[in-house]
Amino acid sequence: AHLEMAPMIPNLLSSEKESPSFSPLLEMVLTYFAAFRNANFNVQWEKLDSIAFTKSLSKSLRRACYGAPASTWSPMILPLVASLPRQENNENVNSPAPLTVVESMWDGRNEAIRVVDKASIVCAVIECVTFLLLRQSKDSYPQFSTQSWTKCGKLLIEILSFYLTGLPNVIGSA
Repeated sequence: AHLEMAPMIPNLLSSEKESPSFSPLLEMVLTYFAAFRNANFNVQWEKLDSIAFTKSLSKSLRRACYGAPASTWSPMILPLVASLPRQENNENVNSPAPLTVVESMWDGRNEAIRVVDKASIVCAVIECVTFLLLRQSKDSYPQFSTQSWTKCGKLLIEILSFYLTGLPNVIGSA
């Protein structure tokens, strides 16, 4: 069953457009990750195409999960980001999967209609960026390239700027 389900996950993520389905879908993905990890608690990515998964998840996040309340799905993004492989040596990957997902979620804040959804998305992005930055010195967690660390640092500055200027303007206009 494990081998049969793995190829379906990216397809499920990319084809789902109904907002009420996103939270249960992401819960299912996290359950899958938890059930099929190896002895070191790492997801077995040889069974699941990490590039297709990252592209599908990123597409949904750029669209703010098609209007699903961000408070229901944004808390699940950090465990997903922590589970992703950090492939930078692959020619098909412009940046590591965790950073691609976080950047897509950051872009998705512009698609969120409600202020509370924008705030939830920004909160999830800062959690993920903080996680990535704090994990940089751990030997068990491979290093990003200098370019990826720079992207991560710029994203942190954009988030802080949004907290100081963007969020108050959004709240004031609501």
